[in-house]
Amino acid sequence: MDWKASHKEDSVGQKPASLPPHHKNQNGNHIDCQATEGANDSPEVIIIGNGPSAICLSYLLSGNWPFFKGCEDATLAVDEGLQARLQNVHKDVSLVEQDLAYLSDGLEGRSPNPVALLFDFLANPGADAGARLPSLLGWHFSPAREVPHVVLGRKQVGGIWQNQNEKKCGGRTKTVSLGSWMELPGMSLKDWLKETNSNRQTNSENSFRASMADISGYYREYVRRQNLSRYFRNHSTVTSLNRLTAAGPRSFDCESGEAELGFDSQQRLRNDVLWEVCGYRIIHGDDDDDDDLGGRRVEEFRYVAPNVVLATGAYDVPRSLRVPGENLPFVVHSFHDLERLLERTSASYDDPVVVVGGGLTAADAILMLRQRKTPTVHVHRRGTDGSSYHQLSPKVYPEYHEVFRLMNSESTAEWYSAYSSVDVVCFTADRDVVLRCRKTGCETTVRASAVAVLVGSRPDLSFVCPSVLRDLGVERNGEVDGKRNCVDVHRASYESVRHPGLYALGPLVGDQMVRFVRGGALAVASHVWDKRQTKRSDDGGRITQVPEEFR
Repeated sequence: MDWKASHKEDSVGQKPASLPPHHKNQNGNHIDCQATEGANDSPEVIIIGNGPSAICLSYLLSGNWPFFKGCEDATLAVDEGLQARLQNVHKDVSLVEQDLAYLSDGLEGRSPNPVALLFDFLANPGADAGARLPSLLGWHFSPAREVPHVVLGRKQVGGIWQNQNEKKCGGRTKTVSLGSWMELPGMSLKDWLKETNSNRQTNSENSFRASMADISGYYREYVRRQNLSRYFRNHSTVTSLNRLTAAGPRSFDCESGEAELGFDSQQRLRNDVLWEVCGYRIIHGDDDDDDDLGGRRVEEFRYVAPNVVLATGAYDVPRSLRVPGENLPFVVHSFHDLERLLERTSASYDDPVVVVGGGLTAADAILMLRQRKTPTVHVHRRGTDGSSYHQLSPKVYPEYHEVFRLMNSESTAEWYSAYSSVDVVCFTADRDVVLRCRKTGCETTVRASAVAVLVGSRPDLSFVCPSVLRDLGVERNGEVDGKRNCVDVHRASYESVRHPGLYALGPLVGDQMVRFVRGGALAVASHVWDKRQTKRSDDGGRITQVPEEFR
C-alpha cells in the first residue's frame, strides 16, 4: 500500500499548501518552516477534523468492530421493524460487514440519517423513552482490520470540545446531551469520571449531565487509552482539498471543473478518483498551547488518498447580523470570545452586556453573566415561542427553563431585562445598540458595555475545491451548513452523492448530537471496508498503488 504523503510541488502544477499568514513569534523571530513525511505515510483515509465524529471513525478504522449481541432483554426498547430484521443478523459477523441499508430501512427519530438511528437504537436502547438499558453491541479488536488513516485537526483533540477549562464558566457549563449520550464506544464516561474524581452530579442515571470540561478531558483521554494517538496530527490546518482522477494528473481544473488531458486509464487505477489534501502543521513543544507560536516550527504536508472524510463540524464561523458597526471591538460573536472580553477588563459594568440571540448558546451566556452578577439585556427577534426550550425537560434542564421564564416575563430578576421581537439596526462607536420593534417599527437605543451576537454558526469549508464545493450540498450552489443545506450524501454510506470517495459526518449531515455521529462513523467505515475488499479482490489481493505522477 502506498497512498503516499508528499511535500514536493505536485505534478498537477499546484504549489504546496500556503503557510500561515504570520511567520514570526512574539519576539519577532522567524518560525522554522520545513516539510515532514506526516502522520501516516500511506493513509487510505484522510479525516479532516478531530472532534467526536473523527475520533469514533478512527476507533473503527483502527480495527475495533461492533457486533450485535441480541435483544432478548430489550425487546420493548427496539423498533418493531428493526427487531424483525435483527433476527436475520449473524452475531458472528460485524455490523461493519452487514447490510446497513437493510437494517436501518424505515427508522425515524431525532436524526435524519437512518444508520445513525440504527446505531443509537443498539447502543442506547430506549434512550428517548428515558430507559437506561444495556447496550446490545459488543466490540472486538483485530489489527487485521486496520485501515491506514490520518486525522487532521486544527487544535487539540476534541473539536469544539477541546481545551475547556473547569476554572472558566464555559468549562463548567453542562452539556445539553445527557452524559451517556456523549460517550464514545469502548469507554464509559461515568466510569472515567469516577476514576478522575470528577463525578460531581450523578445521582440519577437518566438525568446526569457532564460539564464541558469533563467532556474535553474525556475525549483527550479516550484517544490516548484507545491507542489512537498515532493517527492524530493535531494543530494541522488544511488549506486545500482537490480532486484527482485516473484520467491523469491533469484530470480536473479545480476552478472550472472541466476535464483536462489524461493518461491511459487501463494502466492506472481504472476509473478511481483520488483526493489531494494540502496544508500545514504547527509543531508545539507544549501540546496544550494552541495560541502562542513561540519558537515552534511549521511543517507543510500533502496527502493523496482515495477517501477523504469531512468531519469539521458546523461551528467554525459565527453568523453575523450584517448590520453597521458589527465589527466594533466591543461586539463579539461567540461565547468564548465574550468570556475572554470580560476577563480582559477589570472595569465594573455600569452599562449592561447585551446578548443577541434566542437559542441555547445565548442562554449559556446569560447564565454566565448571572454568575458574574453582570447587568444583562437580552435581545431576540423570534418572540417567546421558545422552540429550543420546549424540547428540554424542566427537571433535567432547570437552568435553561429559568432563562425561558425570564424571556417570557414569567419571572423577573433585577439584573435581567429583555427586548422581544426586535431587530438590531446598528451598533455605534459610542457603544449604543439601536433596536427596531418588528411590529411597530419604533426604534430604541440601549447603551452597552459589551455585546455578544450569538445567532448561530456555519462550517468553514473554504479549503474545498470550488468545483466540488458548489455542488456539495443538497441545494446546489447553496452555502453548506448543518441545518438548512447539509452535505448531500447517500444515507447508507455517508458518501457524497456527486463526489465518490468524499464523505461527511456529524453536523455537516444533520447529526447535531454526539450520540448520532457514532452511526455515521459506522456507515463510513463499512463503505470504506467494502470498497477496500472489492479492490483487493479485483487486484489479486493487494491495494493498487498511487501512480508516481500523483505523488
